[in-house]
Amino acid sequence: MQAPERVAERELTAGSVLTAGTRRWLAETAACFGLGEAASDDLALVAGELLANAFLHASGPYRVSLELRSGSVRVSVRDGSRALPVPKELDPCSATGRGLRVVRAVAASWGTELTAEGKTVWADLPATGRSEGARAPWCAPGAGGGRGGAAKPAMSGGTEHCAAAPAPPRDAAVARPPERPQRASRDHLVWYLGVPAGEFLAMRAGVEAMLREATLISLRATQPGLPEPLSELAQRATTGLPAARMAACAPLNEVAVDEETGTGDFTVAVPKEAADQLQGFDEVVRGFNEWCESGYLLVAPLTPALLELHSWATKEALRQLRLGAEPRPFLPATGRAGR
Repeated sequence: MQAPERVAERELTAGSVLTAGTRRWLAETAACFGLGEAASDDLALVAGELLANAFLHASGPYRVSLELRSGSVRVSVRDGSRALPVPKELDPCSATGRGLRVVRAVAASWGTELTAEGKTVWADLPATGRSEGARAPWCAPGAGGGRGGAAKPAMSGGTEHCAAAPAPPRDAAVARPPERPQRASRDHLVWYLGVPAGEFLAMRAGVEAMLREATLISLRATQPGLPEPLSELAQRATTGLPAARMAACAPLNEVAVDEETGTGDFTVAVPKEAADQLQGFDEVVRGFNEWCESGYLLVAPLTPALLELHSWATKEALRQLRLGAEPRPFLPATGRAGR
């Protein structure tokens, strides 16, 4: 393998794995490496997932390193466990388990190297960032084996490698079905019509990232120095609104996407009990987003446009759940439902 042109490393303790200091170090190192905004965003996303996975499932010591090669950058996270990371089947009840799916959707390749002291999980990313057409599918894949699939990792000796599989081609336009499919007895099938597809997927993925971070905070709620308001917000996000959390993590079904306009129709099976929790969950997302904007957390905040999209999706789900109303399309210019 080609020798790296530049290398940067940072030793981490359990308390510093997911902090603003680590996030700043990643951003500053990416800038020193000459990476553009798209590549820096991808690097922060993948590094955050690898660090969160190490903190959740492995002991220390931890180390994150970046290596710049011609045309690519490698991010590696070392921990003290020899247990290999395995992408899990999605569980709508869990706010975790999606990290490696994000990594393999964003990275060109990833793998695991075992050592006497533990392991190192690495991911290679293009130094220029992904193309625009590849930036949409990194949220949880839809049900039915659609987008987001990837090749199963192959094991060779002490190293595991996995090249990310490209998303299958889609028709430029797909006719919308004339009627709704059948739904489970305890779930209501909520429709989101005419939404900006890339932004909608990014919004849902961002919320799932917040939920993963909230889970991590809840696990270390007694850690000295953790702000009490943040700890309370994390507890509410992970345990206080279970039906709304399930709705936020439920697999998303892509019904139709118009490549010319970039809009799409999506469905998601939502527990009926979520009707009483969705408004509170939207408030939690906004509160958590403020902590992300402050730089205290590793998770990147949602943009104002994505926050408004989340609020619209909340109101649209409530209309359908509480009133049994027919779905109304999203109007990108105003952020309000069509009439």
